[in-house]
Amino acid sequence: MQDARKIFVAIIVVIVLAVMAILLYSYSQTILRPATQYSSTDTVFSTLMSSNSEFAQGTQLSQTGQYDQALPYYKQALSSASDPAQEGEIAFKIAVVTEKSGGYSGYLAAIPLLKAVAANTSYTNITRAYAVQEMGLMFYTYADPKITAAIFGDSPYTSLYVQNDTALSYRHLFEYAASFYPLALSDLRVASWYANELASSNAASTSTQAYTSIIQQQITAANTDITRMKSDPNEEGYVPTALMREALIAGDMQLAGTTSFGDVDALFKQDLDLYAADGMPQYDAFARYNYASLLYRLYGSSRLSDVTQILSPLYASKSYKGSSFEEFLRNERANVTGEKAHIIQLAKVDPAFKQYLETLGWTSSDFSS
Repeated sequence: MQDARKIFVAIIVVIVLAVMAILLYSYSQTILRPATQYSSTDTVFSTLMSSNSEFAQGTQLSQTGQYDQALPYYKQALSSASDPAQEGEIAFKIAVVTEKSGGYSGYLAAIPLLKAVAANTSYTNITRAYAVQEMGLMFYTYADPKITAAIFGDSPYTSLYVQNDTALSYRHLFEYAASFYPLALSDLRVASWYANELASSNAASTSTQAYTSIIQQQITAANTDITRMKSDPNEEGYVPTALMREALIAGDMQLAGTTSFGDVDALFKQDLDLYAADGMPQYDAFARYNYASLLYRLYGSSRLSDVTQILSPLYASKSYKGSSFEEFLRNERANVTGEKAHIIQLAKVDPAFKQYLETLGWTSSDFSS
């Protein structure tokens, strides 16, 4: 009788342990599902699109610029995330649509959300990298000095800030993003800093070879990531911006005396064609501005007709009204990102562009500074 009871207890213990093992395994495959279970074909994004209806709806709205409507769907989707990787992806989306839906208050409200994503060690490294990168891109998109104050106001970002050197501070920020994952735009932003130093003759002559080597290394790494992004529907939208950045680097290096980084015309035309092919010509404002600016700096009045042709859609088409580019132009009156001199240069040779700037708040004193 006693032996039978022992056998019965043992059986019960085995059953309980088996059930616990099954539950633990199930838990590990859902709530604790590691990022390594995702792949280039089975990404966090694609999984969410197929399994989380709120996330899919939010993404569809976001992709058509309906950020206000997308936000509540993403917030609902967060409660259905089945692992930290999914939670991080959704949290990043919430931060981005917050940035894009609220104007001035939106992008400032997005910064603490992005910092929270970057600080969460349970999220994937690539999501954390995107969170840091987005803060840097935000500054160069809106040219608002309050963004800089909000980013570098607390740890670990205070250690990245360099007093009276905004450009170097943001180079450090993009390097910090790349320390999580080598995203193309972060690598290219770092390369841009070095190329701009060479183009502006700020670098010592003894640094030219070292800077050029760093630029080439950053571009090589970026091209690897661009190839990856092209095959990911969640990230392919960053490709035109990355290619624009490569064209800018080629232009700066040509100003510095070398043409080995590519043909500026060909690179920018490829970029504008990509915007058009993707059905996003209204998002090419920064590419048009940078292309026109570089052409004039490289060739002067000999390419003036091309410069005005490239610029004219910005002020002749209604597609750019209310865009982030217009916000950038308004704020750059204060030379927040260091582009004011280039804007004034274009205004001097294209009267219609100058008139356009005046509709955005530029005054005669702005053009004389």
